[in-house]
Amino acid sequence: MLGLRFDEETILGRSHRLRQRIKMEKSILIILDNMWTMLDLKKVGIPFDNEHNGCKLLMTCRNQDVLLQMDVPMDLTFKLELMSENETWNLFQLMAGNVVKDSNLKDIAFQVAQKCEGLPLRVVTIARAMKNKSDVESWKYALRKLHSNDGIEMEALTYSALELSYDSLESDEMRDLFLLLALLLGNDAEYFLKLAMGLNILKHINTMDDARTRLYTIIKSLEATCLLEVKTGGHIQMHDFVR
Repeated sequence: MLGLRFDEETILGRSHRLRQRIKMEKSILIILDNMWTMLDLKKVGIPFDNEHNGCKLLMTCRNQDVLLQMDVPMDLTFKLELMSENETWNLFQLMAGNVVKDSNLKDIAFQVAQKCEGLPLRVVTIARAMKNKSDVESWKYALRKLHSNDGIEMEALTYSALELSYDSLESDEMRDLFLLLALLLGNDAEYFLKLAMGLNILKHINTMDDARTRLYTIIKSLEATCLLEVKTGGHIQMHDFVR
């Protein structure tokens, strides 16, 4: 971490301050994750090329054209391939837990894993949704849900994975709170505490302390299923895949 605070009010002032701070580092790796549009590195204050040879950039995006628009050489871009069958199964087991080792579930769990089509985010989402579910019917339902999307585009199959994760939440209380969080991203848990109480989402609560404990427990569970992220300062965000 650079430990940098921006007191400047203008973009130009902030970019100059960031550039000067980065140049103080002999070597530094900057990761720009999940970029959707071209970013003017000079404008935001990230030195590149010969301006600072010790500054290395790692950028990820879904559309290679974004990188090409930023004049990233083709030989410095590469596509992440889908995981193999074994890689998919290993990751699925890691995320779903020991339940998939049950002899009554292993075969159907393997089929569910392969329906993730080798996409890591989908594997994690579905595996977390099925974590520690020991009844065969839950796994059969998951497989039927994924089978119903055979032959359709990746986006729809990804939505099916998310829908399964949502359906697998433990209670209506948790589902209702998830929808509330999705509507008002960027706020912290205390903000949602007042709303959840006012909307009567948290059931059978007698005190504010009880409500706070319940809310934080649910948020932690949602975070564990990859349906949301708790950022620095406790602010609630969601991966764009979920949004």
